[in-house]
Amino acid sequence: LWHLPQSSKKTSFDVEAAWTYRGHTQPVYAVAVSHTNDACFSAGADLDIFSWRVVPQDVDKFCAYSSYAAGRLSGHTDVVWSLAAHPSASLLLSASADGTCRLWDAANSKQLFSVSHPASKSASPTCVDFLRSDTSKFLASFDDGTTHVFDVSTGKAVMTFQQAPLDDGAVFALATHATVNAAVTGHQDKHLRYYDTLSGEVVYSTVAHEDIITSVDFDPNGLH
Repeated sequence: LWHLPQSSKKTSFDVEAAWTYRGHTQPVYAVAVSHTNDACFSAGADLDIFSWRVVPQDVDKFCAYSSYAAGRLSGHTDVVWSLAAHPSASLLLSASADGTCRLWDAANSKQLFSVSHPASKSASPTCVDFLRSDTSKFLASFDDGTTHVFDVSTGKAVMTFQQAPLDDGAVFALATHATVNAAVTGHQDKHLRYYDTLSGEVVYSTVAHEDIITSVDFDPNGLH
């Protein structure tokens, strides 16, 4: 856990780790922070999702050791690739190589339901995110290059995003905008693809990097 400087005027600064959470015995591939900023989550190759209390900024780093562990969310049977916290509720999404995306009641460490690819039994989810402009829905992208929209209440698939004509390879990154009806995906074929989340249509597609795109995000305060 890192505490960043409050001032934005500095062009360079040194940042020290405020706390190290210990508990994983295998590589960690995903982290997420709750909307209240009092809990964070991590997951990876040891299958469980770990829940942690966020360490206060005034904690004494040299005090008696505390793990700040809050619990575990168990259910996945293979590597967890992606986590996403709901922007206004105690809900958590996970995507795993076991072929499922799962919705959790994070406050009670309880699984609510799981979903899989609506049309393929072999496709596996790679990344998830809540639809920030309409939090009654969430998105899941898969290793067959598709992205699907699901209802948070029922888990039913309600839309499939349009695939580009030359779409080739898995989606490895996904983000949705907080105020605009837009989503972006990063692909194995080096493309970034922008979608209108109301229609599911590709708005823009471009080769953005020289290799696989593994992470994308939006500036919540603007259009970057």
